[in-house]
Amino acid sequence: MDFQVSKFFMDLIDTSPLLTYMIELAKHGMENGPSTRISIPARLQRLRTHAEAWKTLNFESVEELSMSAMDDWELTDGVLARGYGPHMLQFNELPGHSRGIPAAAWVLRFEFPVRNFRMDPSQDLLILIEFPESNGAAPPAPCKIHIRTLSEGTPHPLARNPEIVILLQYYYSEDCISHLLICGDKFGYMSEYERPEEEPGDDIDLFAYNWRTSESLLHMYAVNQPLETFAFLSDQYILLVVAEGSRPRLEVYDLSTTSSARTEWTGQDYLCAFTYAPISTNDSINIAIQSAPSPSWSSSPSPSSGSNVPFHSARSTRVLAVSYEYMNPSPQAPPQEECHGVVNLVPYVHLLDMLPTRAEGAGTTWLWDAWGAARTFVLAEMTPDMWSACVHGSRYVHLAVVSGQDRVVAEILDFRAMAAAARSFRISPSPSSEDVPHARPDDGWMYAAYGVTVSTTKEDDNDRCVMISEDSLVIMEEKEDGGRTFRVCSL
Repeated sequence: MDFQVSKFFMDLIDTSPLLTYMIELAKHGMENGPSTRISIPARLQRLRTHAEAWKTLNFESVEELSMSAMDDWELTDGVLARGYGPHMLQFNELPGHSRGIPAAAWVLRFEFPVRNFRMDPSQDLLILIEFPESNGAAPPAPCKIHIRTLSEGTPHPLARNPEIVILLQYYYSEDCISHLLICGDKFGYMSEYERPEEEPGDDIDLFAYNWRTSESLLHMYAVNQPLETFAFLSDQYILLVVAEGSRPRLEVYDLSTTSSARTEWTGQDYLCAFTYAPISTNDSINIAIQSAPSPSWSSSPSPSSGSNVPFHSARSTRVLAVSYEYMNPSPQAPPQEECHGVVNLVPYVHLLDMLPTRAEGAGTTWLWDAWGAARTFVLAEMTPDMWSACVHGSRYVHLAVVSGQDRVVAEILDFRAMAAAARSFRISPSPSSEDVPHARPDDGWMYAAYGVTVSTTKEDDNDRCVMISEDSLVIMEEKEDGGRTFRVCSL
């Protein structure tokens, strides 16, 4: 079919930098930023430069950072945070050369031991967990959540109560695992207490709060149950990951209707659930989930440098990465078992569109064939032990070995077209291991793939992971002494 374009409209677009800029924002899966000091022609040029830099992986700078063993780190929205002992955090705002964002660095010290932390640079927000060890007192254990500024570490001026106290089932120990997430004016905190290996399930405390008002929105607990982790679908909906039986599922709860009273999880009171296909296994299923930025996040001037952000990843094209691993009998050597891994990339908008909008729809359960088989991307791969910040916006990054070689590459899959297109998709096999950079043929999936060499020798992938942000790839490697190095490659 031949298409004709109106010369009037073509001339209108060609002579209007603003129209051209808005069209190219949509083309590249971006939203306009908050800056008022950067002209439209300058933004348009930066947008084109940024898109081309990702396509060619032409890095403007490469910097190496390090940290000692056993300390925590986090990469969020272009800021890398590293712990130095229990009382100090060092922050590096990674440069975004193509977007005109300079590098910055600062250090914050705290009067209490930090067990976990999370940041949102767009709100100058840093949330810190102070979780004491037992002093001989019986549970419940008081846990303090500090609401601070990211730039200075002082109490956040928008927080009515910058120190929130919650009560947990147990005191802190090395067996305790915690998850902390921020989404707009909400934050969620899950504390997980591992049981002995012979006992299935874990004990869980899950809280959701409005950090500005200190209003409690959710307090859910579970004893000896297969709850794995959680994520935000939006600042209204929270997603609980359940590895029950052979059919894992994602349960959605509406924070506008949940109770702040301590409530036991039953697996029956959700607004909506998305189940996966049955898995043939007699063992437990391990599930993790990654996404960035948060669903409601939009950029603002940096808290450290005050830099102006011309544009950022569009909220409508962001994807969620769900990884699950399980054991099943090996067909080659029964009764031995082999480990299998799957990564499922899901557009946020797809899940949100399937939530019930009427009260009678509460409790809807979507089977895999109805929600996932044709409209999400499935990748057959094992994730490294240090699986972190592998998603930013519509991009997913993972390590792959080039076929017939020992060369390891960081391969990036960009799903902005999948998230934006109103069409059905089929499951794709795992990515090819051809040399990169390369572009995949359009075989029913609308995505791009490209990559860059990480190492010229094949090593243990569990000692290395690759992370992604708006302007950078970060390759983290564990050293022999347990310390870590971060190779920051910025566009």
